[in-house]
Amino acid sequence: MSGWRVVVVKLCVFQNSLLGLAEKARRTQLKTHIELTKHNPTLINTAAVEFSPAFSRAGHWLFFHRDRPGGFGGLDIWASYREHVHDDFDWQPPINLSSGVNSPYDDAGPTFFQDDDTGTITLYFTSNRPGVAGAADIFSAVMNPDGSFGPSALVPELNSPGRDTRTAIRHDGLEIIFQSDRTGGMGSGDLWVSTRATTLDAWSTPVNAGPSVNTIYFDGAPAHSADGETLLFYSNRPGRAIPRAWPGVIMIMTGASTCSSRTPNGGLRREYTETNGNVNRFFRLRRP
Repeated sequence: MSGWRVVVVKLCVFQNSLLGLAEKARRTQLKTHIELTKHNPTLINTAAVEFSPAFSRAGHWLFFHRDRPGGFGGLDIWASYREHVHDDFDWQPPINLSSGVNSPYDDAGPTFFQDDDTGTITLYFTSNRPGVAGAADIFSAVMNPDGSFGPSALVPELNSPGRDTRTAIRHDGLEIIFQSDRTGGMGSGDLWVSTRATTLDAWSTPVNAGPSVNTIYFDGAPAHSADGETLLFYSNRPGRAIPRAWPGVIMIMTGASTCSSRTPNGGLRREYTETNGNVNRFFRLRRP
């Protein structure tokens, strides 16, 4: 993006409340303006590490992790609000999600889920805090009535003695895909899938997404499209040309991309791959 236009809002007692920040933004006129040009895009991006962005369902909130001073630990999860979802220059100063989510350790990879049936909002994320089964485990924290999150808790059915990270939840909340290096995978990092009958049920035992998705290389950082019909992820697999086998699917990023679609029996059929070197590249898979 070429620049940012941001409204700075005095937070007062709303400092660590998402709902409070949104309400304050709605009631506050443009008291203080900061024009962030392409030479000074420091509202979201700083000299610290900013990574793993994730939107709320309606697109008003942006969640990400960073190691900026002022947090609770090594990596913390932060959130920024914008009033107008079609204005990419309307992001407000990020707030730290506080101790209901963050710890003195690394808390990262947020995923926002809003349950349409119950109205419950849950933030899934990864942490290496004490008590995890492996190098990092998946946690969840429910939004409280005041807009804060927490307390956070392990999601035990998803975790393993390996490193379990980077969740992606389908819009209905009945499927979750995440990256793991647990035993039974195909490479240094694979995508795994778990489902549940309702959002009130526990997740099923995760299963490997299989060879149509995973390789002997690293495959990670999954993301669902809004309608749940497309899965995007990245991989450092070597590229090679494969004849087009399924019409209507296009590459999504220059450099390299693989597109696939499910066969009638539910399997994933690879369609096309192109590469410009052995680097991380984005891939897309589609449902039938």
